[in-house]
Amino acid sequence: MGLAFYAIRLAVQAVIILIVVEALLSWVPDLKRKFGEVTGFIESLTEPILKPFRRILPPEKTGGLDLSPLFAIMALQIIERLLP
Repeated sequence: MGLAFYAIRLAVQAVIILIVVEALLSWVPDLKRKFGEVTGFIESLTEPILKPFRRILPPEKTGGLDLSPLFAIMALQIIERLLP
């Protein structure tokens, strides 16, 4: 049982890192274009997690700021802390 929870924690931490990387890359469009395949792969992993948060609080209602990475990371950290 302990190994399964460790694997879940590791996966959650990896997703958090990918969300942070995607958020940082969104601020540098040239870099995002340069590493298009990598950023596309990262987006394919993080988009299913970020999309529900974008539906709840779309960037158009927050002055153009996409706060979905912040709320997704907070939710993932809560889930991680609930694990034994």
